[in-house]
Amino acid sequence: MRFTLFSLLLLASVAFLALPSLGADVFLSPDETAVAVSARLFASTGSAKIETVGGQPAVVEGIPWLHPRSYVTVGNAIAPVGFLGAPILFALLVMIFGQTALFLFTPLLVLSVVFPLWSFSSSWGRIARFGVITGWLFFPTVILYANRGLFPNLIVVCFAVWSCWLLWKKPKYGMIPAGILAGIALTIRPTEIFWIAPWLFVAAKYPCHPRVGGDPSEKKMDSRLHGNDIIGFIAPLLLIISFAAIVGHSTYGQWFVSGYQLRDPVVLSIDTGETINTTLGRSQGYAPTNYSWPFGFHPRNVWWNVRSYLIYYFFPWALILVAAAWSLRKNKSARSWLILSIWTTASLCLVYGQGLYQDHVRLNEVSIGNSFLRYLLPVSVISAFALGWIVNRLRLRFGQIGTAGGAFIISLLVLFGIWTAFVRDDEGLKQDRLELARYSSVRQAAIEEIPGSTVISDRSDKIFFPAFRVTSPIPSNLEIIKAAGMLGGLSLYVRTLDQDGMASWLEKGIFLDQVFTSGNESLYRVTTTTSQ
Repeated sequence: MRFTLFSLLLLASVAFLALPSLGADVFLSPDETAVAVSARLFASTGSAKIETVGGQPAVVEGIPWLHPRSYVTVGNAIAPVGFLGAPILFALLVMIFGQTALFLFTPLLVLSVVFPLWSFSSSWGRIARFGVITGWLFFPTVILYANRGLFPNLIVVCFAVWSCWLLWKKPKYGMIPAGILAGIALTIRPTEIFWIAPWLFVAAKYPCHPRVGGDPSEKKMDSRLHGNDIIGFIAPLLLIISFAAIVGHSTYGQWFVSGYQLRDPVVLSIDTGETINTTLGRSQGYAPTNYSWPFGFHPRNVWWNVRSYLIYYFFPWALILVAAAWSLRKNKSARSWLILSIWTTASLCLVYGQGLYQDHVRLNEVSIGNSFLRYLLPVSVISAFALGWIVNRLRLRFGQIGTAGGAFIISLLVLFGIWTAFVRDDEGLKQDRLELARYSSVRQAAIEEIPGSTVISDRSDKIFFPAFRVTSPIPSNLEIIKAAGMLGGLSLYVRTLDQDGMASWLEKGIFLDQVFTSGNESLYRVTTTTSQ
């Protein structure tokens, strides 16, 4: 079993390091780019605000839309839209371990979670415990976001698991480190408190140590929670949150705000008719102001997301979850954990399922890169334990045949996870690696061909920033004409245009001179007909 466990960890390590080993300085999303740029800046200057980009002022008066998607204008600088917990964390890691921490921290953190998961399932048979850690390591989105480790969601899940384990397994000495980890998790994504808090409370309320006079081997729950324990947990949590608040105030000039609240409002159109396909993805760029319902309340959207992803895209895992819930429905000792699992899954679907996301270039495309799946990452832990429970029940009921059946199910889910994460669709890791290489070549070509230019694109600001001032999406033709006269150098990066497409831009008063082509996209110098 030890050899098998070692082999499993080795295989997972290879999978998790597929992209981080590339060490590219470009990223697949504007969010990842913002975290990397802000972390490096914070590590070197102590500030997350950017005043110059590509040797030019980051903010140009009269052009308020000139900033990347994941940044917002703050005075004469730009600052990250997202919460600052992740940039601060990665900045500290960069200062201690160097630039490689940006790529290796999340994969290694994911691998470390094997220990608390193995410990949590100590009362089960080895094959069931093996199922738990396998379910975690080879859950498709865990593989994907271990590779795309600058997204904060998976980090929050890992810290929450470790914090729960410390509270549950080490109630005497674990309060302070658990509070530290919980504090970091909540500064990274404070919106996740609605599922983190219940799990932490139950883990602290019912730690795994024997009652006085009880049999230590039975590991019965002791529900006593003392005031000193609470202080030991809350004090470091509040200190970390306070530090993040101070950094946030120095960045945004206000207390307890993030770039989300400072974003220019975007009108979000939600379809209420018989079909929702026409408006799918219009939450792109939406600036949430209500953290309880950041995307509003749209039940039809929830159903579309749940049906498309939980039921269809992750069908094998949906069966595991339903089977485990059905098996546990009459188990009184596990009732609280079942309720927590249902609450976590349902609340994540209700909160984040209200939005319709256009992460994919093609509208309505169901793929592993959809943001909704990032928000559902806590369900990966629940799914792992559901798998372990099912395998353990098969072992207890059917003996060796049940054990063989459990091993077969585990093998199928491992293959499903690898297939889904790498090659199932064109947002898998195989295609991601090719795209990163292409992005790197595009940026280098742009540095050589259009130095000092400002780049406008629909979705490709992530390629050019921070080497260039960028903006996305493409503004109106009037704004482009205005910017061309003010900026001195302006470029457009879009799908390669045919003669009709070039003529259409020319009719708007904009002349495009093709610089180079990469794949089905091209970079164009922008001049106006008046300037010519």
